[in-house]
Amino acid sequence: DAIITRLENLGYHIRMQMLNTMDYGIPQNRERVFVVSIRKDVDNKGYEFPQPITLNKRLKDLLEVKMLHYY
Repeated sequence: DAIITRLENLGYHIRMQMLNTMDYGIPQNRERVFVVSIRKDVDNKGYEFPQPITLNKRLKDLLEVKMLHYY
């Protein structure tokens, strides 16, 4: 909250959203908060966080065949 307040006081519009890597093509369930700060004098209020995409792969689809023999 202190960082957001400071950025707003410095003249930035703040956009925050929690995004999960699973929703963007990465086969891991990891939620992260993303903060986008845009100076108020140049902000056209057009920024939008990306829409989720369909996950097509699993983690094992990305591992090399050699590595699978170790598990």
